[in-house]
Amino acid sequence: MVTKKFKSPEKSMKALDDLLEQKIPVGIMCSVYHLPYLPDAYRFHFNAHNIVVWAKDGDEYIVGDPVLPDMKRIHKDDLMKARYAKGFPEPSGKLYYVKSLPNGEINYRKLVRRGLKRTFFLINSAPLSFIGVKGIRYLAGKIARYPEKMGSRKSMLALGNLIRMQEEIGTGGGGFRFMYAAFLKEASHRLDNEELGHLADEMTAIGDMWRNFAYEVAKVIKNRSSSENAFDEISTLLGKIGDCEVAFFKKLARVKI
Repeated sequence: MVTKKFKSPEKSMKALDDLLEQKIPVGIMCSVYHLPYLPDAYRFHFNAHNIVVWAKDGDEYIVGDPVLPDMKRIHKDDLMKARYAKGFPEPSGKLYYVKSLPNGEINYRKLVRRGLKRTFFLINSAPLSFIGVKGIRYLAGKIARYPEKMGSRKSMLALGNLIRMQEEIGTGGGGFRFMYAAFLKEASHRLDNEELGHLADEMTAIGDMWRNFAYEVAKVIKNRSSSENAFDEISTLLGKIGDCEVAFFKKLARVKI
């Protein structure tokens, strides 16, 4: 894989065009807010969205967006604006593409081992407080204090944004746990490792917990929760999910690959 960033928007767009002329699909990082083909409900200030640019047609680019099922078109000016949006993190014209594919036998054991090690680090040992299990527990504590700190209306808006980021446009929640479980299941077959298969089932159950969390939060937003301590309860539920993920990844770290 090749990854590049550019200080100059013009140079970054030229680099993109040069790659497309070679018929190389290009991944780019951009701001959701500046993608006019997205529904208004999905457009907000989030700068770490990734799309694939497949081709250029005149002044428009043909892109694939993981949020939508069909290819979309975007004008070059809008794409440049999305690639150079301000705010954390700044996309800075980031693009990436596949330079070459393996032409020999693939060492799946080595790759799976490397992938497991990296995921374990990000979930359990990332240095930032809002990443991995630290982030789950941090958010759980925040949710319990939402009504006191923000009032009823802003608390509901915050919960709504949380679910949108978790289950619709973001990179968390049940869906990604199910994807990771599928990876573990495939790894168990390729490496003939029964333990990975059992852990895949356990991760699927954790994904179900995330979906249940989203369901309980949705009930609070729609005033369908009968509990007077709804925020405390969903905070506790999220904390339990964090505990389950800690226990899961400790088991995964002990698997011999």
